[in-house]
Amino acid sequence: KLGEERKKGKGLYPFSTWSGCRKDTPRLEVEKQIMSSINQLKDKISILKEIKKKYDVNSYMKSVPSIFNEEAPYVHYNQKIIDFCYQTGTELGVHLYVFDTPKEESR
Repeated sequence: KLGEERKKGKGLYPFSTWSGCRKDTPRLEVEKQIMSSINQLKDKISILKEIKKKYDVNSYMKSVPSIFNEEAPYVHYNQKIIDFCYQTGTELGVHLYVFDTPKEESR
C-alpha cells in the first residue's frame, strides 16, 4: 500500500503491511492465541530476522479478543512468547472489543 491512496482518510499510505497466521477462532486467552501463531513461525526465526534486517521491517503480534457481557480476557505473555518477540524484534499488542450484547444475540 506504500504510496497508494488511503481508502478512508486523506493522503497516501506512508507504509505497507502484510498479515499472516491469522486465527479467527474466538479466544479470551491472549497467551493461547499468540502461541498458536508463534508455533507456526518458530522454525522461521532466522528468516524473519533476515527479512527485518534486509528490508527494515517492523513486526507486530496483535491479539484481538472480543468481550461480551463483562467477560474478562486473560492477558499473559509466557517466556516462549517473550523469547520469540525478543529474537525477532516483534512488538506485542492487544486490541479489545467490548460488546454489551450477549454473545448469542450478537451473531
